[in-house]
Amino acid sequence: MPLSANLLPPAPPAPAAAAARSGPVAPTVSEAATASSSLRAEFSLRESSEEAPPSAPIGPPAPERGSPESASSPAGSPPREPSAPVLPAKPSSSSSSEAATPPAAQEVQVQCMARTRIPTAYGPVFLHVYHNNLDGKEHLAIVSDPAQLDTPAAADTDFVPIRSHTLDARWHDGETAQERITRGAYVSRLSGHSALPAPVPLSPAPALADAPLVRIHSECFTGETLGSLRCDCGEQLDAALSLIAHSPGKRGIVLYLRQEGRGIGLLEKVRAYNLQDLGMDTVQANLALGRGEDERTYGVAAAMLRDLGVGSAGIRLLTNNPSKVHAMRKEGIEVPERVPMVPRDWQLRDAASHTHALPLTAPQTPDPAALGESGWDARSKGATIVGGGIVRSEELERYLRTKVERMGHMLDLPAAKRV
Repeated sequence: MPLSANLLPPAPPAPAAAAARSGPVAPTVSEAATASSSLRAEFSLRESSEEAPPSAPIGPPAPERGSPESASSPAGSPPREPSAPVLPAKPSSSSSSEAATPPAAQEVQVQCMARTRIPTAYGPVFLHVYHNNLDGKEHLAIVSDPAQLDTPAAADTDFVPIRSHTLDARWHDGETAQERITRGAYVSRLSGHSALPAPVPLSPAPALADAPLVRIHSECFTGETLGSLRCDCGEQLDAALSLIAHSPGKRGIVLYLRQEGRGIGLLEKVRAYNLQDLGMDTVQANLALGRGEDERTYGVAAAMLRDLGVGSAGIRLLTNNPSKVHAMRKEGIEVPERVPMVPRDWQLRDAASHTHALPLTAPQTPDPAALGESGWDARSKGATIVGGGIVRSEELERYLRTKVERMGHMLDLPAAKRV
């Protein structure tokens, strides 16, 4: 049904004005489709031949891992003194020539301010809180690396843990063991009778020899906290933690970026939801508000990964989004493997008989009698309000198909049809 005149949103600003406000312009639908096709071919070729060399990263190579100044983006910037965790101030709004420099030209610097152990349904993880000089937000890194909790493994010279170099650095002369332990710069685990501060990292510090499993996840209050069925964000966060927990060594990283609503913020996302209720899809609603279909940026994410030790081995990226693969390579982070994230409902539908139609119902988890005791244990626990269950709704189905058909996400539509 067409919108009446009094319900039409204001016309989007001119392209130049929109670009000036939101930074890099999001790829068009055709560009996203082309990128999706290209990456499909690339990763298919790698799977068919172990000797196929990885494609060269776009942009400057990643800097050598080591001292805290290497946790910046782009590479090649002057070293930064590790003694002070104070980041450079964001540009002022004055009319001077220096203030006219676009934000994209800034050197992105990150500082891990604190770290702590969090017990989860998938095992213990370390939560890292980061500050940066770009957007003033507290982005998070969730690190699964249980070998760090074992003193013998931590003492092994061949073992390179996933640790923040800016956190472990000496922040000032005369720094006490209590200061280091309080912010999370400790080894093994803390208890009432054990507290060992971490040594100051070498310069350069060793990089990770392996390519850890990494998910770059954007905050979604509605999907993760309320269990909204307009999106699959809650399921994706839980699935990422689950996949890491079941990977070799249970080693991996989830970057939790404060980029609600694909970068437009919660307020604009709520407005976009109203437009979706009037018949628009998620892309059309963003554009009708004068926003890009995806305004997220990943310079801070790349700097966080470098701070956590990611080096030339790169990362195994958990994503269906070709834009994230390109963004990481542009920032100098190699992506030798993309690991798809197939919605759980679609996985079940592809496994089902083509002649068996699956009912479309409210959020549900599998029947414990059908899965068996071990299967039920694996499915019922999890992160976010969605947890390890399977969610289904007409709105979620439309959202997933829009991501594939309009945004170029690399997913095959399910074979089984619904009633």
